[in-house]
Amino acid sequence: MSRKSKSPSKRKAKAAAANQGEPRTRPALRPFFATPPQGLWRGFVPCLLAAFALRAGVGLAGDWMVRPDEVFKYLEQAHRMVFGYGQVPWEFSVGFVTWLLPAVPAVPIFLCEILGLGHPDFYIPAVKLWNALLSLWLPAGMYLFGRRVMGEAPARLALLLGCFWHELVVLATHAFAEQYSSAALFAALVLLSPAASRPRLMAAGFLFGLVIALRFQYMPLVGVLGLACLAAYPLARWCFIFIGGVAAVLLWGAAGYLTWGRWWNAPRLLVEMYAIHDFYVLFSDVALPFYQHLLSLMGSSYGLYALAAAAALHWRRHWLLLSMAAAVLAVHMWAVNKEYSNVFVLLPLLWMLIAAAAGSFRLSRRPGGALAAVGGLAALASIVSFLGGVPNPDKSYNAHIPALLPNRAGLVHSEEALIIARDISRLPADRVRAVMWMPVRFYKDGAYYHSHHRVPMLFPNRNPDHAAWYEQRPANTLATHVVAGKGRAPPGFSLQRGYGNWALFVNDTPEAVQVPEVFFTDFGVSLDRFLVQRVKDRRIEFPEQPRALLFPGGDGNLQ
Repeated sequence: MSRKSKSPSKRKAKAAAANQGEPRTRPALRPFFATPPQGLWRGFVPCLLAAFALRAGVGLAGDWMVRPDEVFKYLEQAHRMVFGYGQVPWEFSVGFVTWLLPAVPAVPIFLCEILGLGHPDFYIPAVKLWNALLSLWLPAGMYLFGRRVMGEAPARLALLLGCFWHELVVLATHAFAEQYSSAALFAALVLLSPAASRPRLMAAGFLFGLVIALRFQYMPLVGVLGLACLAAYPLARWCFIFIGGVAAVLLWGAAGYLTWGRWWNAPRLLVEMYAIHDFYVLFSDVALPFYQHLLSLMGSSYGLYALAAAAALHWRRHWLLLSMAAAVLAVHMWAVNKEYSNVFVLLPLLWMLIAAAAGSFRLSRRPGGALAAVGGLAALASIVSFLGGVPNPDKSYNAHIPALLPNRAGLVHSEEALIIARDISRLPADRVRAVMWMPVRFYKDGAYYHSHHRVPMLFPNRNPDHAAWYEQRPANTLATHVVAGKGRAPPGFSLQRGYGNWALFVNDTPEAVQVPEVFFTDFGVSLDRFLVQRVKDRRIEFPEQPRALLFPGGDGNLQ
């Protein structure tokens, strides 16, 4: 047989292997309709290794915030759990956020501390690498779960999209609730299979419960999956999923009791504030109308997510993925707060739908044509975004118009305040007695997670108590170091180092510094005080005093 006659047959065999597991008849409404081929695709592990290297490189290239909550609600509180001190935002002053969230990044910080590496130069990169590892559950789940619900070839495309799409890469090393909750969700999806053992089902259920604990708004999404599992497994086996979920919910409640003296303190406050008292109505004047936000969401990532609607044409095959995405969108559209990162889990779900649609509409003469076209388009968009200078910390995820917009600083970028805080952490401890931040823009500083020195920090432009001290006494009697605008050194200070528009100034007479006996690390900003007061006006009760069982250093105050 000639070499020319072998070539077409090899191509057909290769295409058949790629399409193995895809039904040739109209599928029934079953969660796991596809039968994957034996063994994993040989590109699975190399793709994950490349994805981790890319995420680690992007994350370690610079420091910037997705939004201030990333530092102050999660990383700063993780620092407080391990080292016993840190600033306390209002959410943790009243127990509005569960301690399970900062416990996730606290793991690598704690390991660094017991290894004698408890310094920002070590634990900050460790947290980023830890987050990058957790983020790999998304592409892994997109492939391993995808091959059971849409077939092998679309699952491979979903894997590539999950590994290398620029939004998932850029956000992988950042700490926020949606990222951790999405990782737990896709880890649970990996465990689900028609022949899953009882321990695997219990572990999947526990992870489903953890998804709710980390991101309460994803409860409808978990409910959809719970119903799908009820259809996929006999009741006797489904009960193991339920038992695992109950265990996670009990852990969630116990965390509230240990720290606040009330079971499930955080979700109870959430329900009271938003469901019963409609707390978000205070911000309704800044919310986009429903149709405008839906259009902006569909237009995010250059309009590619709108392609996911094509999967609805084959809804019998893709009903589960469509239902999961709809459950997330329903909650998101109902809430007033519609930040793009609030529906982070939509990114992998929509890309799975796009991969599924591409598989359903594959070209008859070239079975992989549509898959290659979508993959190439996504790769081109990611490359252009990287070269164009993604991310833009000032315009991306804290804005109503969702997208990663170009920033001239590009990926190798650090916010000046975080660089200053890291440099402060490298100063000898006996030279730093108090730090004053003058030009801070809405929490754009590193706090103790970045600066690390256990010294008072003063914020005269956002804390009324600190402003009163600043008005009553000269700056050189309050702090040994001042962060201010370049060329705006307070009297008695000289320039130590410049940082673009900002600079770090050092006290010329450090012996004159007399730090007040007690400086609370609680923010106490005007906005926070306004929110807390409005909550109290609506007769929502807060616990009087948090318990300090988790913190080796006490109650979070500096004395």
